[in-house]
Amino acid sequence: AIGEVQYLYKNIDNIEKLVNDSLNIDFAYYFDLDINNDGNLDMLATYKPEGSQIEHEALVEGDDSYIRITNKGEVYGFKYITPISLEPNTTYVVELKARGTTKPETFNLYAWSNGAAEPKQGELTAIELDNNWRTYSFEFTTDSDIEPGRQSIRIQHNGKDMGYIDVKDLIIFSKKGDLI
Repeated sequence: AIGEVQYLYKNIDNIEKLVNDSLNIDFAYYFDLDINNDGNLDMLATYKPEGSQIEHEALVEGDDSYIRITNKGEVYGFKYITPISLEPNTTYVVELKARGTTKPETFNLYAWSNGAAEPKQGELTAIELDNNWRTYSFEFTTDSDIEPGRQSIRIQHNGKDMGYIDVKDLIIFSKKGDLI
């Protein structure tokens, strides 16, 4: 709920986009949430298998907070935002602002649902980054067997790359009237 309020505040001049595009905002994350003030971003976790050197650094530029993800290891790893609650049989659009210096084959995004017969619900792979913030998006429809509250968005760095991935402003929209 905090992220959705942040989204509406940051986009007050563009609210008609939601109406015109027939979208509902379902989830927003801005890489600045540390409610318990422990120095760790809330809802952000790491999967780091052996051989991965994935790590992130929280940074601020002007009014924007973001993370810089690196992985100089030989194996992929990912940062993931969880828990997210998505509904079965619903079409979603995921938007993520990113920039960076990695090769295209290094950066992938996944919508994941633990416990589903097919956990990978959607993806955007081989993302080409440059030094400018850009919005990358993908659309997917959740399977009928997902259980709300068990979803995450995975930001995967495949390793074997000295470059970085900066990410901010993860937003998930559902399409209005799109229940199957």
